[in-house]
Amino acid sequence: MLHGSAFNYKDKAIVIIGSSGSGKSESLNKIQNKNKIISDDILAIEFSDNNALCLTGLSTLCIKSKNSLRNLDDKRQRSLEIIPDMLMVKNKLKISDIFFLNWGEANSICEIDHTSSFKQIILNSFRPIPTGACTETETFYMSSLTKLIANTEQYIFKRRRGNINLSVEKLYEFLNTKYD
Repeated sequence: MLHGSAFNYKDKAIVIIGSSGSGKSESLNKIQNKNKIISDDILAIEFSDNNALCLTGLSTLCIKSKNSLRNLDDKRQRSLEIIPDMLMVKNKLKISDIFFLNWGEANSICEIDHTSSFKQIILNSFRPIPTGACTETETFYMSSLTKLIANTEQYIFKRRRGNINLSVEKLYEFLNTKYD
C-alpha cells in the first residue's frame, strides 16, 4: 500500500506519490479530463510474474471545490468529489512510472537512482504495524518495495506552486515524449 494516486496512460499505470498537500488529487482532477483514474490517495499494489500491478481504488477525489455538497471541513478546505464510473479503470494495470512530487522553482522532471527512489517510497508507504514485530512481515514489506523499484522507472517531479494546469501539462509533455 502506498500513499499516492494513479491513472491510466496508454494502458500503463502512472503513479504520482507525494506528501499530503503536494497536489496528487488536484492533478488527478485535471487528468481525468484525458485519462481514466485508477485510484486516489491510497494505492494497492500486487505482484504477478515480477510485474507491479496497480489495483483499482475508490472512485473519489478530495479536492478544493467551492460548489460541493460534500465538504470535508478540513484545513485545506477540500470536498469529496465522486469520479464518474466511466472515468475509472476497471482492471489491474502494470505500473511503468512513478513520479515523486516535490516543490521547486519551475516544473521539471528528472530520473532518479534506486537508492533515492527507495527513500522516497519508504516515506510514502504504509508500513506493517507493529513495525519490526514480525520478521516475515518486514521481509515481505521490504522485498515488495524493492521489486516495485526494480520493475518501474522513477522520477522527481519538481512543481512550481500555483498553476496546477501547467504542472499537469509538463507531465503530459514528458509522457508523450517517452511513449510516442
